[in-house]
Amino acid sequence: MLAFSGIENTPIDNTDSDRTTATNNTMGGFTEEEGSLVLPDGTTLYTKSWKPEGTPRAILAFYHGYSDHCNSFFEFFPNLASSGFEVRSVDQRGWGRSVINNRKLRGHFGSTTAVMADLHFFLQSLIPFTKESSVPLFLMGHSMGGMNVLYYALNPESPYHHQQDSTPTTKVKVAGILSIAPLITVHPSSQPSKIVEYAGRIAKLLMPRMTMVQKLQPTWISKNPAVIDDLNNDKGVLFHNTGTLEGLAGMLDRGAWLNECYKKTIREDYVYRGDVPPLWVGHGTDDRITWFDSTKKLVEGLHFLEDTTFKEYKDASHKLMNEPDGVGDAMTKDVTEWLEARLPKVDA
Repeated sequence: MLAFSGIENTPIDNTDSDRTTATNNTMGGFTEEEGSLVLPDGTTLYTKSWKPEGTPRAILAFYHGYSDHCNSFFEFFPNLASSGFEVRSVDQRGWGRSVINNRKLRGHFGSTTAVMADLHFFLQSLIPFTKESSVPLFLMGHSMGGMNVLYYALNPESPYHHQQDSTPTTKVKVAGILSIAPLITVHPSSQPSKIVEYAGRIAKLLMPRMTMVQKLQPTWISKNPAVIDDLNNDKGVLFHNTGTLEGLAGMLDRGAWLNECYKKTIREDYVYRGDVPPLWVGHGTDDRITWFDSTKKLVEGLHFLEDTTFKEYKDASHKLMNEPDGVGDAMTKDVTEWLEARLPKVDA
């Protein structure tokens, strides 16, 4: 049974800079609400929503990346909400405000099976809201989250492709997948040595819940001074850079699986070829956290899918939606137009 302690959401005062960094309302009215989602094992996750005035055009579920949280995307979610899209986000297991009061659980985000189950449950929790408004559900992720949503859509073993016994209240139907700077491959400048990776995998078998710090360089994440300041001033509270050996190995394995998808000789049962939702993928060419080349190859390898879009952002860093010099605005425009083109047609 689904448990939603977050249905009774709490409106947020936009002047409270500690609770939300997304306060720039540029196109229309929206409200922000905090809540929580109780997973089947009793784990409680922090949730945050950006809601447009009136009935939304669609609901957009968002999954953040490694050592990130859902309040770190500045104007991006408010601008989407101001365009009529209701954004529903969550601080994943082991991250952000979901573990702010329990340091022992930081970075405990689980195996691939657990990560996919959490994502599927999060989407199931949104079904009542899509039915209430009669609107489609889209799924977006950034970095590790961008990789997770692609894996969820493309891997034949994903819970998304095993819903035969689901009921109308539990069956997830996604109208489109958006992946921003996905972690298909770690950029060569950020990759650990083969010896370190091998030692980590051996240790994972013996001590899967042992944690290690994998710090991300703020200046590699973004060229935006505000983003860099946000990371530096956090002091490891929300951006804690910590993961278990089990979680880190699973993260890299999911990326490695996706990295095989572009090969021309791949067997036909490797990638799910049934009802895969439309895909939008965007990546910056100057991303030194995740590798642009791997993402581009992946999308090229998905030529057999009916609806795929790849957007290249020249000289842009990892956190595309927050990039300066018009890059973030351009990406927001691209995403908005792509979503609008895939909304249900309304009879005149």
